[in-house]
Amino acid sequence: MPECICPSCKTFFSSPSSAFGEHYRCTSCGSEFRLDVAHLARYELPSIIRIQLQNADGTPFTRFVVPVMVEYGYGLPPLHSNLDGQVTITKEMFLKAKEDEISTGIMDHKGNYSLNRFIRIRILGKNQSIAASNARSNSPWHILPFEKELYGNMRSLAAAYIPDEDIIPAELNLDLSKVEDVVNLEMTVSRP
Repeated sequence: MPECICPSCKTFFSSPSSAFGEHYRCTSCGSEFRLDVAHLARYELPSIIRIQLQNADGTPFTRFVVPVMVEYGYGLPPLHSNLDGQVTITKEMFLKAKEDEISTGIMDHKGNYSLNRFIRIRILGKNQSIAASNARSNSPWHILPFEKELYGNMRSLAAAYIPDEDIIPAELNLDLSKVEDVVNLEMTVSRP
């Protein structure tokens, strides 16, 4: 069911597609309106997302660089943690990855990604990382502009998917209906 937003009180609600064109009464504020595509919820990307990778005891994970995978209807190239165990993602990075996605011709139109409510953030285990690296290496697309900006060539990009040591997969979904312009997150990195 599509996510919608009340034009009066800005409350989010789900509604079946069959309800579009019908009169709707908001259960939160009681306002009445004809449900239309203008009421589809659109979400803003934060300007900055900071992820602190940490050990189980809450200390920063700095043992080795960890590739972090980010998806928002399209995937960003793997993003590496810095020496402090942090990953910083900017809105500009999302826009560059979106342009890369559009340039592949996978989509016949540019799509309205602002309808996506969640950003998926993952840490892959070694086997998953190798599979993702192989999938990207064997795809029909040469290195894309944002990938090239980060890694220079396909060989470096393929290597960027794979952590130095095996780690236990972890995932979180960032709900864009509840975020500020700057988001700080923590993810625990565990080794098998």
